[in-house]
Amino acid sequence: MQPHPAARLALASLAAALMAGAWMFSWWADEKTERALRKLRLPFPRLWIGIALGATEFWSETQRRAQRTVVGRGNERDG
Repeated sequence: MQPHPAARLALASLAAALMAGAWMFSWWADEKTERALRKLRLPFPRLWIGIALGATEFWSETQRRAQRTVVGRGNERDG
């Protein structure tokens, strides 16, 4: 059963608006973060943002893998 074309249009418009909002928020947050680091006179703010994001991702992945090991649902193919 196919949804009504108007319903499909409304859902597509909502998804596009959410994606555009998330994109705009990410640019806003990025600019605010860089300005805050520059106010602190931290050299190379973009480098520090990248290091912080990489460390956060590493920690998140480490936690996920540890949880999978504890639960016993580890998948050898997952790496």
